[in-house]
Amino acid sequence: MDGFAFLYENLKFLEEGVGDMWFKIIGSMVLLVGLCITFDARRLVRKNFNFGEENTATLGLKIVGLLLTAIGGIIIISIK
Repeated sequence: MDGFAFLYENLKFLEEGVGDMWFKIIGSMVLLVGLCITFDARRLVRKNFNFGEENTATLGLKIVGLLLTAIGGIIIISIK
């Protein structure tokens, strides 16, 4: 058995939907992290960042959280 046949046999489960489950789990985790960042942005800025302009940092962190939430949602929706 050559290397490609061995690899194909071991990755055959991706065709059976197990890979879709993992993508949904990863998408759910990304969505959850995005939501946590969005809702806890001000607290995260106060705790982790220590510079003068708190409102700008909070806005930036909320935008990052929104993008992560959108990416996670798109991952979940795109898996059939």
